[in-house]
Amino acid sequence: MATVGHPRSGDRRTVGYLVAGAALIALVAGLVLAFGVMRPPPLDSIAERGVTPPGSVALLQWDGEGGCLAIHVIRPDGTSRASDCDSSLTAIVGWTVDGVMVTAWLDNGQVLRTYDPRTLKMVSSRAISEGKTAGAGDGIGTETSSNGTMTIYWGADYHVLWRVDAPSNYRVESGTPSPDGRWFALMDSAGRLLLVPADGSASPTVWAEGVGGNSSWPGPVWEGTPVETGVG
Repeated sequence: MATVGHPRSGDRRTVGYLVAGAALIALVAGLVLAFGVMRPPPLDSIAERGVTPPGSVALLQWDGEGGCLAIHVIRPDGTSRASDCDSSLTAIVGWTVDGVMVTAWLDNGQVLRTYDPRTLKMVSSRAISEGKTAGAGDGIGTETSSNGTMTIYWGADYHVLWRVDAPSNYRVESGTPSPDGRWFALMDSAGRLLLVPADGSASPTVWAEGVGGNSSWPGPVWEGTPVETGVG
């Protein structure tokens, strides 16, 4: 007949190791949460800094549930309006007096659409000739030093906009200058729309949160941005 006895010393050690391992994991997770090891750089909002963007911007936002893109217009006060989700949209390429200009791929080729910025309803569409392209451009670059300092710059002349100590998983995805040349709108990997002076004299402020998309899409497009030449 089998008897029930006390656990053997080896079993007790195994249980002890498991408990200690679980405690260590919990401790590390707690430290990450408490000290924000991988949090994005903290920044003031435009309201906290008393900054007013010189105009609105438009950008594409991925809708994970719908599996498609929507146009978002972010106003100077940080409020926004969104269009219906559309799987044919590819890029916002300008914002003229006619409206927000967006490219889309259809079965018969690429088209350039115009959307009313107030309602985000399409008002016109025309084909883009074969061999032609449309784009608003995006010259934002980043580099990170060995000590973790990230430098965000614009263009081939390396015009520095912002230097910041940031965790390794933090990125600035894209950015574009305002039509007056005084500001840049940046999109970061934390889903924030940032506003930074073009002369790099101050750190960015958070214009809006919960925005952004894949870095392969052009960055935010300012109201008053013409479509680049090459659209026919």
